[in-house]
This record gives sequence, C-alpha cells and structure tokens, in this order.
Amino acid sequence: MTATSGKEWRRAREEGVEFVLPMGNKAILRPVPLMSHIRKGTVPDYLTPIATATVLGSEDTPLLKALAGNNIEEFSQEDSMLLLDFMDFLCRESMLSPRIVDSPEAEDEISIDDLSYEDRGFIVGIALQPHEILMSFRREQETDVGPVEDRAGDEVAAQ
Repeated sequence: MTATSGKEWRRAREEGVEFVLPMGNKAILRPVPLMSHIRKGTVPDYLTPIATATVLGSEDTPLLKALAGNNIEEFSQEDSMLLLDFMDFLCRESMLSPRIVDSPEAEDEISIDDLSYEDRGFIVGIALQPHEILMSFRREQETDVGPVEDRAGDEVAAQ
C-alpha cells in the first residue's frame, strides 16, 4: 500500500473544485477549514460563536437551534444579520475563482453583492464539506455522458 501524497491531500483546499452554481455561473470553490480560521483568529469576533458551534456540530445557540429545526420565523433581526454575515464570510473564503473582493476591478474579481442568495447557500454547503467529498464530487462531474441512440418518434427536426 502506498500512502496518499500530501499534494493529493491538499488538492481541494489549494486548487479547489469547479462547480456550476444554481444561477448558472461557474466558480472554483474550496472547503473552508473553520477550525484553522478560529485558531488563527481570522473569523470576525462576533462570528466566532456560530463558527465554533458549526465545527463542533452543536446547536447550543438560539440561531443554530432555529436553523436545525428550520424555524426561520424565530430569527431575530440580529440572528438574521449574523447568519448572512457568516454566509458571506464562508463565500469569501471558499471562492478561489472568481475572487470576492470589496471593490472588484479585475476580470477575476466579483463583489459579494454579485452572488444571489441561492448561489450563497450552495457555496456555504460546499464550503463546509470535507475535502474528500469535494474530490469525489469532482470525479463524478468529470465523467462523460454517453451518446443517446435515435428511436422511432425522435424525427423532430432541429430549428
């Protein structure tokens, strides 16, 4: 048995994986190592409790309890803002290309405001996945679709 190379272990984090987002745009995303961000202090202070609870799988905060039960109507204004800020943080950290910046000017830059909430939700789901899952998803996406044979009744001409 040969051990998996370090490069392979790091691939999803360093190179990312290409995805088609719900609104149709393509992006290169990577998992977000929340524990590393918490340790380095790169998670904004006010987001640290929700980031820590996410890593630990805890539902101890009112916001996470409401999310776990899908009780969105129980969100306070503060809870809603916290959740949106956390989603934006994860999107900024996850997107390798295009990069999310405050004032986009380069061809490979966008603003967080350019992302729909559907795309943000998708990215958050990807960002919190272990890199192993992203790599298996990438392999599944790379398989080609086989040809489809013509059948009787398929004679409709292309327009």
